[in-house]
Amino acid sequence: MNKVPYEQRCKTVQGLLATEKLDAILVTNGANRYYLTGFRGSSGYLLLTVDRVFLLTDGRYVDQAKQQTTCCEVIHQGTDWYSTLNQLLKQHNVKKLAFEEEHISYSQYLRLAEKIEGCTITGKKNVVENFREIKDAGELELMKKAAFIADKAFEELLSVIRPGLTELEV
Repeated sequence: MNKVPYEQRCKTVQGLLATEKLDAILVTNGANRYYLTGFRGSSGYLLLTVDRVFLLTDGRYVDQAKQQTTCCEVIHQGTDWYSTLNQLLKQHNVKKLAFEEEHISYSQYLRLAEKIEGCTITGKKNVVENFREIKDAGELELMKKAAFIADKAFEELLSVIRPGLTELEV
């Protein structure tokens, strides 16, 4: 099986930053975070600047994140992740920050707008999802394997199933 191209996926999103005249994007959706980094933890935020990728997570997941990711710098976010985020934004001169508008609530947006200092924030729709729609060779291979397994399972089921059986009896 081919290695998953997490680094290339991040570079693709970073390329969009220049096109959109953005300095960084904050990825909050877990599925998008996994797609870009391979991190399977349930808590974390991904900050992509034009040339760096940071995964902010709490102490429960720092070791796991370091084991599961190679394309980003893992940052322990501490007790106030907004403070950690602000530090990164200042260090990397981020003046215009995008966020996944379809993945945060209005109250989360208000809190983000209140807590983020020194830069404007703007919502973007389906940034990562648009890239996820296009499958790479590794993803296509996995889909073929999944279809093969489903076909075999269905063939096995056909030898057992017959009219009159309930789902529990099958």
